[in-house]
Amino acid sequence: MRRGGVVFALVLALLACHDDDKTVAPTGPGVLDVILTSPNNDDGAVLLTVDGAVDSVQGDPYVIFSTASGTGARIVVTGDVVGGVIARLYVPDVGTADQYLAYLDEVAQRGTFMLRPGTSYQLELRVER
Repeated sequence: MRRGGVVFALVLALLACHDDDKTVAPTGPGVLDVILTSPNNDDGAVLLTVDGAVDSVQGDPYVIFSTASGTGARIVVTGDVVGGVIARLYVPDVGTADQYLAYLDEVAQRGTFMLRPGTSYQLELRVER
């Protein structure tokens, strides 16, 4: 009986030390998704600026034109642009994702290329999981 009590006490001690919080923030090289919220369904081009070190930019399924550097990126996304992930930024440390800032510079309507006011759009940067 004494051995069973010791085992029971050890199990209780282990359960008390168990950490249920598994939301450890990732660090190191990784990807930040650029997420666009658009009020329109006929956007054809988006110009945006990102402050923060960017190694490279990918835009599948969109055509992307970009300049990336240790201080930021300028990105043009073209195609049948709809809300959601419009680009992926490859960055040196996703642990600093909260220090990145994305700015919407211009949006053009598909077909007419008429510029649209950026006030009704939103950009978000989110660590890709």
